[in-house]
This record gives sequence, structure tokens and C-alpha cells, in this order.
Amino acid sequence: MLAIKGESQQVIRFGFSMWTPEGSHCGVTGTATPSQAGWTHTSGSEAGADLCVLTLSRMGDGYRVSAAPGTCASACGARATIDGVTFPPTSQVQNAVSGRLFEPETLFNTDCSMLEQFAGE
Repeated sequence: MLAIKGESQQVIRFGFSMWTPEGSHCGVTGTATPSQAGWTHTSGSEAGADLCVLTLSRMGDGYRVSAAPGTCASACGARATIDGVTFPPTSQVQNAVSGRLFEPETLFNTDCSMLEQFAGE
């Protein structure tokens, strides 16, 4: 799941949650700033294992989420990685979502079929 709010040439707020076929989870929430590739989110310490550099880029009418090599391990469980996850236009729901969805506890535990409850809040 990828939720984006306030998409513009400025800062965006986003939430990303993914489950691998093996049952591992990767999840990142925060803000991203414009970059040459789209928008970039950086969190954690540059020297620490918690460093996460995530790029959100447009692909036609869809999106792609990628982590810089060797980063975002602390955002994933059991050796999972964020390696070019794509969200094609057919997967998009064009509803305004509330800020509550961007809270990690809410986002990481929300099934895509439950998104309607966050529309228009």
C-alpha cells in the first residue's frame, strides 16, 4: 500500500506498507522532498543501521518505491528489502485520506479494502 497526501512540487506526506510472499513486512511513513528522481525520504542516522533512504518516483500514471542499496533494513523484517515496488494506475484509489492513516500503527495494520474508512476525514 502506498498513500500520498499533498503531492506537489513541495514536501509530500506518505505511508508505504508491504508484505512479502514469505510473510515479512516493510513499512515506512514520513515526508519526502522533491529530488531529481521524484521525491526522497531520508530518516535515521547516516552512520547507523537505521538509515533509510527511500525514493518515490512517477512511472507514467503510477508510482515506484525503491530504497537506496544497503538502507531501510530497519524498516523491514526477516531480510526483506524494498527493491522497486511498483503501483500501476489500476491499483490506485483516488480518495482523500486522513492524517490518521499515516500513523505507522494504523497504516501497517490496514487492509486495502478498509481504505474507505479514511476517506474525507
